[in-house]
Amino acid sequence: NDLRMLGRVVRRPGLKRGYYLGYVGYGNLGDEVLHTAISSLIGQRVLLHIPPKGKLLEFLEQWGILTYDFLVLGGGTVIFQNDHELRRIQDERVRCKIAFGTGVADPEFWETVDSSDSEVRSWTMTSNRQAWIETLNRFSYIGVRGPSSQRILNTAGVRDVRIIGDPALYY
Repeated sequence: NDLRMLGRVVRRPGLKRGYYLGYVGYGNLGDEVLHTAISSLIGQRVLLHIPPKGKLLEFLEQWGILTYDFLVLGGGTVIFQNDHELRRIQDERVRCKIAFGTGVADPEFWETVDSSDSEVRSWTMTSNRQAWIETLNRFSYIGVRGPSSQRILNTAGVRDVRIIGDPALYY
């Protein structure tokens, strides 16, 4: 199954420390369970999660204090949604990148949203869609929850996208 596949991917020799990028700490049960499930699969490897809000994460990365071999793009609608996450996953020093249970923003939905509100605007579709596509095509594994997410990514030009269902249900 796909959870075992994730475990095999991140247990490659030389991958010791990973970074989890997902919607954790906001009270969404499915996203919290997904983080817990992925953490348990990582085994003895370290899986870091530092909320992206604030300057702590950028400071730790800038000064080389925070380094990681692999990145897991986890729960939450992250793909095509936010350029902040895109910059982090474009880091070429990260040897292995995985999307597992990650949500994909639907362009048809976001075209109907009133983005005059600044809070809503922060969650609208990214303008860097092509950069997302190029970055995702360099991932070792991409697993999304359902056929709509797979269709959106395939239509955009992202290759090898698997439907894995909601990984929180496996846990």
